[in-house]
Amino acid sequence: MQLECAQANMHRVTLAELDGNFSQMSLPMATISIFRSLSEAEGAWREAAAHCACFVFQTFEWSWAWRESVGRTQDLADYIVHVADTDGRTLMLLPLAIRQTGRLRVLEFLGGSLTDYNAPLIDRDFANTLTGETFERLWRQILGLLPEIDLVWLVRMPQTIEGVPNPLIGLAGTRHTDEAHAATLPATFKELTATRNTKFFAQIRRHRRRLEKLGTVEICYPSEEEERLKVLHTLIEQKSRWVRSNGYPNPFGTHETRAFYERMTTSGLQGGQMSVACLRVGDEIAAAVWGVIFGRRYYFLLTSYAEEWTNYSAGRILTEEVVRRCIDQKIEIFDLTRGDESYKRYWSDHVLPLYEHLEASSAKGLGFAMYRRLRSAVRSNRHLREWLAASRRDGAPLEPAEALAAIPSAQPHRPISAKRAQWILAASQAVGIALARKALLLFTHHWQSGLLALLFRLGALRCCSRVTASKNSGKSNAIQLLFR
Repeated sequence: MQLECAQANMHRVTLAELDGNFSQMSLPMATISIFRSLSEAEGAWREAAAHCACFVFQTFEWSWAWRESVGRTQDLADYIVHVADTDGRTLMLLPLAIRQTGRLRVLEFLGGSLTDYNAPLIDRDFANTLTGETFERLWRQILGLLPEIDLVWLVRMPQTIEGVPNPLIGLAGTRHTDEAHAATLPATFKELTATRNTKFFAQIRRHRRRLEKLGTVEICYPSEEEERLKVLHTLIEQKSRWVRSNGYPNPFGTHETRAFYERMTTSGLQGGQMSVACLRVGDEIAAAVWGVIFGRRYYFLLTSYAEEWTNYSAGRILTEEVVRRCIDQKIEIFDLTRGDESYKRYWSDHVLPLYEHLEASSAKGLGFAMYRRLRSAVRSNRHLREWLAASRRDGAPLEPAEALAAIPSAQPHRPISAKRAQWILAASQAVGIALARKALLLFTHHWQSGLLALLFRLGALRCCSRVTASKNSGKSNAIQLLFR
């Protein structure tokens, strides 16, 4: 049953109407509603946030602030999916959007790169009783209610949502791509330090004594809006200066990104509160932290320090004080979120695996999915990374057979030999394009893993063939493109 969602703002339909098999399950009279804007979904969204498992990134306030700032500049159409029981109680809410990227229509989560964890808001009992087969069937019905798309691309999805299973992880083709870091907080700070690097905390104490000789050291948690914004602007300035000096792109380079953080800093948060902290030496802000307290978790999202205070570890001193405050407030999890910054290993005691679901729904989408999978395979292969680093240093051209032999095969325990790779490379120049076209004709919504592996291999071969053609000029642009 296909609903033309573009013709109306919201649609509602029971699962039994969509699929008779749901009549034999526990969800026959559950309803799926599709909201076309955040304002229309606000009532259901806030009701869901009151009792469903979710992260702060799935609160209405977070999504609204993003949609009204960064999201305004992007070609997006909102499709908020609400699944409710017969009493109207939310079972699951999916904050989705369809993005027009060139000629591709991509289904993704709202929130973009500013959202560290993407997940549904989900009722705990529903999540614990939902089987993989039932959710797969439910997911297919949800996709059937949306307009035609080329690709489903759901990124940075945690394995669990505050202790309950994330059903999206069970979808076919979902794979582990990243990790976040967090610490379980004990009853006292002394218990925390007993399980960490004692030298690290001794250094913090020594640096604080040195800092106190230069002026009055004060840890501030401003509550006034004006003071909070002042700390935020200082943080943005310090962070921007640091990333520029280290050759990284500036995450605050656009007005819209800064506007998002300003909106969140000054707005209320259902079930939580914003937390802005700074370390002052005299009248100067030496370090700043921007985070959120939501549920049982503190989200440590932004941190900065003035470069002139680097030798005094102002950032570490402030982080320690924030952790102490969290313990005093009986917060259970200090969440350092995603990223592999070195300081996180001193604080965290566990990781949160993050997953990606990439699913093509058209030939155009399949081409992009092939590229992403191949790119990930190449970037995760140690031999190719080492070769690329060497080629960038001395300009050495690519040996295509060696590169192909290093790419993981469909059976990792049986790597491709260099001799076999050379033979395949030569054969591919004659039949590669014809096989690729044949494979596309065989494409279905549920492709087989063998077909996918074939397409990835063909993509690698064609890439190597392009490099071979330019070998005489010493270029390796095709492979280097995969690493950008």
